[in-house]
Amino acid sequence: KIMNTNTRKIVTASLMAAIVCIATMIIKIPSPMKGYLNLGEYHGNMRIVLTRDHIIYHLCDASIPTADKFETGIVTNILDWERKAPNIKVFRGDYKEAVAQKFTEDTPFGKPYEVLLRNKFGKITEGSKSNFFAIVKGEVYSATNDVILIGITRQYVLKALKDAGKTLRYRVFSLEELERENAALFVSSTPFDILPISSVDGVKFDSVNNDVLQNISSSYKDIVEDYYTKHV
Repeated sequence: KIMNTNTRKIVTASLMAAIVCIATMIIKIPSPMKGYLNLGEYHGNMRIVLTRDHIIYHLCDASIPTADKFETGIVTNILDWERKAPNIKVFRGDYKEAVAQKFTEDTPFGKPYEVLLRNKFGKITEGSKSNFFAIVKGEVYSATNDVILIGITRQYVLKALKDAGKTLRYRVFSLEELERENAALFVSSTPFDILPISSVDGVKFDSVNNDVLQNISSSYKDIVEDYYTKHV
């Protein structure tokens, strides 16, 4: 059976990504210090963009948190934006520009490390590059899957919740509600893992000292360590 154009693009993109990945591990470039540089030592992401007519591959910087971010939490601010087709990672120039602008804006606690998206009802749904979770009165909440981009890390976060004796509940909150409930907040993604939030738009949250979040983070670390033991 002949593959349609979209399927053929996806298969081709996957094969090329695998080839490039292997090449970066093998190819060595002589360095001035009489040694070699391995292209695979670049700490970033490979991005594959499918357009109507082209497949584009490029490397981009990865935002990998330092240890202190996990210890103190991250600064965030809010962008009023609802993504169209939220389950699909679509590149829109106006959205990218709006997010980039938010990252440059100062808050009382410094520049944001992540930007949270707020819908037309004033509820926070997700991060610009992460899933968003709130712990309210000991229960863990997140937006429903149909309104967010479901990342790979999310499935492991859900397993960590289960291992920590928690079940994910589906509900979104306004910033005012989160502040009033003295919530603990965190985001998750492949580079972020589980990253506590210390402030949102200048409102402070003591997420790092929340017992539920600490238990979830511990369970998540166990899952990651078990995976590495079995596969690396």
